[in-house]
Parts: sequence; structure tokens; C-alpha cells
Amino acid sequence: MTYYVFIARALLMWNVCCAVGLCASPTPYDWSPWSSASSYRPANVLSAPVWPQAVKRVAVLPLACGLSDVPADYFSAHDPIWRSALQGSHRAEFVAFSRSDLTRLTGRASVSTAQLLPPDFLERVAAFSGADAVAFLEITSFNPYGTISIGFRARITEIASKGTLWALEDVIQKKNKKNSK
Repeated sequence: MTYYVFIARALLMWNVCCAVGLCASPTPYDWSPWSSASSYRPANVLSAPVWPQAVKRVAVLPLACGLSDVPADYFSAHDPIWRSALQGSHRAEFVAFSRSDLTRLTGRASVSTAQLLPPDFLERVAAFSGADAVAFLEITSFNPYGTISIGFRARITEIASKGTLWALEDVIQKKNKKNSK
């Protein structure tokens, strides 16, 4: 047996042992309901019956978080994840709208779906990005301890009609098995 074959077999055995050990080890959280995107079904969804053919490009605004106990930049790293999830729908091209672009356009780093929009906001976004619609994303509640929960609100608004194409508001909760007795 050559040295390389021995190393390859040793690495294979190491990987198998690690995989078996990880599968057998107990975890404080039951992540199974969150293990795949298909297991989550939001209840509070509003959707247009048919996606308009005119909406080919959607500007995804930075994630807004108006919570006072969460640092402003805590969720900003998740902006690409939200955009990727929207892109997975294959309904349109979802393009990023950076915080610096939004600040330059409105004077704010993020825009909430519950706030009053600046005058001609949708038209300015369309002129800047070439988008036919705008996606607003917002964290409404967040609790990383005990019963872990995250509340979010999302809305896609068509610029031409100023109508809502899609909206969602939900809170996901998961009880910490380790601390619940």
C-alpha cells in the first residue's frame, strides 16, 4: 500500500468518524423544523394572483431594523441572503440597493414599510436603479435568548401602479429545549 492510499483511507475514516459523532451528539435546539426552506410556510401572505409581466427588475432595499436594543449594523450582513431568497423565486431580477445609495437618495440608511416614504421615493429608486418594483424588508422583533424569535415584514411594491404585488408579515419562534423545563 502506498503512502498516498494510506493517507486517503485515513482521511476517509476520519470523516466518517466525525460525521457519526456529530450525528449522535445531542444538541440544545431542535433545528429540524428549520432545516429546509420547504418546511417553513408563512401564514400571513398577500400576493397578486399573477406576477405582472412589466415587472422585470426589483430593487431590494437594505434591511430595516427599528429595534432600539439591536445595533443598526447587526442585520446588515443579511442583506445578500434576503436578496438571494427573493432571486430564488425566478419572478424577476432582484438587484441590491446599497445603504450608501439609499442614504444619498433619501438621507436614511434604511426605509421601513411602516414609515411615511419621502416624496417621489419610488420614482427616484426607479430612475437610479432601473427597477420596476421595490422590495422593502424589515425586522420587527428579535429575541436571541430563551424562546428564540425573529419577526419580519416584507413588501414588494410596483412603481408604476404603486400597488402591492406581494407582502408578508410573520414571527418565527423556536423554544430552547435546554432552558425549557
